[in-house]
Amino acid sequence: MNDCPFDVNWKLNVMDKADGFNINGRLTSFDASKIIPFSKPYINVTTKGTLDEVRFNFTGNDNISSGTFAVEYDDLKFTIYKKDNPKKKNKLLTFVAKIFVKKDTKDKLKSTDIEVKRIPEKSFYNLLWRSVQEGLKKILV
Repeated sequence: MNDCPFDVNWKLNVMDKADGFNINGRLTSFDASKIIPFSKPYINVTTKGTLDEVRFNFTGNDNISSGTFAVEYDDLKFTIYKKDNPKKKNKLLTFVAKIFVKKDTKDKLKSTDIEVKRIPEKSFYNLLWRSVQEGLKKILV
């Protein structure tokens, strides 16, 4: 997205029949609105704010991904859209999100463990995104 530093290490053995992998990385100073082209079509959400730092370390295979996810952020805001009409704001869910989603991490990196089962028909990238999404859900709410 040409917006911030992003370091990733991806380890895999192409001979491993279980498709085992480890992927870890770090993202810093990310403008959360830059993820809208991805978050809006996939989860009907737009974001504003700054992700000061994001760290992840996931290990997995054909069936599962598990590991740690951590984030530090400031002034994070969400707008949630209706599933049946993605152009229309879901005012109720957006209001609820404003109440329950923590606006910032008070200059601390918040960390959580994640575990996500793979959807067999979906790609590795879907598993990676769902792993990140699981970490965000656990930390933000």
